[in-house]
Amino acid sequence: VADIAKETKEKKRSFAQWLALGHEAYENKQYPKALDAFEKALALKEDADACGMAALAAMRSENNDKAEKLYERALRLAPNHAANIGNFAVFMTYFRENHERAEELYERAINANPKGATALGNLAILLTDIRRNHERAEEFFKLAIQKNQKNANTYANYSAMLFALGRREEALKYFEDSIALIPWDDTLCELWFYLYAHVKERREEALQNLKALIQKGARSPKWRFAKNIERAVADGHEKPEMLKALDEVIAKGADASILDGFEEWRAISA
Repeated sequence: VADIAKETKEKKRSFAQWLALGHEAYENKQYPKALDAFEKALALKEDADACGMAALAAMRSENNDKAEKLYERALRLAPNHAANIGNFAVFMTYFRENHERAEELYERAINANPKGATALGNLAILLTDIRRNHERAEEFFKLAIQKNQKNANTYANYSAMLFALGRREEALKYFEDSIALIPWDDTLCELWFYLYAHVKERREEALQNLKALIQKGARSPKWRFAKNIERAVADGHEKPEMLKALDEVIAKGADASILDGFEEWRAISA
């Protein structure tokens, strides 16, 4: 009886109600539930925004095949939807590692929304991390900052590149700019990793913040710290194994307990 009542109630829900339920579940990181709600909304009405959100939920649910199909569907519904194009580019960058398609999609997102900063910043990341074209990446980072001076992620990612290039004082300025904007926990995790990697006199402060964030569950799945680790080791970082362990936890899904093998980590009261 309860199942029948539930089914009857669900059948009465409108597109807007399913959409709201999807957004609520997504905000609560209940990604499979969000995907189900967005797909039920789409069954009632074809909508590019709902389709893009369904793709994001599928991606977060590690259902990459469905995510790709949903992104393609979203772009058929609205070929110039800048947010969906940009998110599809991110998916192609990190989940498919199809960098040629990703670059084409970033450029398409930029053309679709010339005033936007997000795609500019994300293209800059691809250029520095994958293409190793740091000069062109810097041009795009600066353009992104011109478009939006309150995007903490742009400052953080520009800072990461500058640290990796050995331009510490410039990097610190953008680190502080990002921190001042109170970014999301995943971005904070990245920022404090960069400080731990590159600024010896602030290592203890960085570890304290990293431990607090990691214990809260902050992570940056699939993020690339390799260039910063490489620079830090070349500069004589005294704990290269700790850098690699932090990378494993923050970006690669390792259990945080691996950090307990380091005395300085155990000594911190987060």
